[in-house]
Amino acid sequence: MIVDSHKRGECPEEIFESFPSKEYTVADIYSVIAYYLTHKKEMEKYFAKREKEADEIRQQIETMPGYKKKRDELLKKLRDRRENYKEPRL
Repeated sequence: MIVDSHKRGECPEEIFESFPSKEYTVADIYSVIAYYLTHKKEMEKYFAKREKEADEIRQQIETMPGYKKKRDELLKKLRDRRENYKEPRL
């Protein structure tokens, strides 16, 4: 998420605001970006490998029996919730 945000042009402070945490600081985000920039070729290769693996897993899941029916049920529930959502009063 940090590297993706950096690639979209967000600065470390903006990234921290988008994903605040008590586990890391803005300085840590600078460190992650510095590591990525120093090892860009290896990191991009790693990201591509992980994306390929995720696509393969996604394809396996989509061919499982009952997948389409369950997916359609969940999407219908999501649509229903969105249609019936009411903004909380402040």
